[in-house]
Amino acid sequence: MNSDTSLQSILTNPAHPPEISAKTCPLERLGRLLRGTWTLQVLWVLGEGRPLRFGDLRTVIEGISAKVLTERLRFMEHTGLIWRCHEEGVPPKVTYGLTEVGTELHDGLKRLGRITDKLPPE
Repeated sequence: MNSDTSLQSILTNPAHPPEISAKTCPLERLGRLLRGTWTLQVLWVLGEGRPLRFGDLRTVIEGISAKVLTERLRFMEHTGLIWRCHEEGVPPKVTYGLTEVGTELHDGLKRLGRITDKLPPE
């Protein structure tokens, strides 16, 4: 059963909602994608401006090591959130930016951020 059908079942028959598991809940997958340390920061920085080179990302995201940034960028490229453009040269030029899906996710997170601004301070 897909998530739309599950939601429809809950809305039309709230007394007998379908079972939701980690495999069928779309927010679980989103949580797994964003759970990695620094993933949200990389997504946010790339979504707030233009595509950036590795060194620029490292400068803008305070405290991130080169190793961790490399791991996050590889993971995010593998999951389709960002693209990577490699240009030959000395030194080689590697630029990163958000894919269409990454941009959609960034926009959704911005909306969530506006909701968070309405919550009382921690």
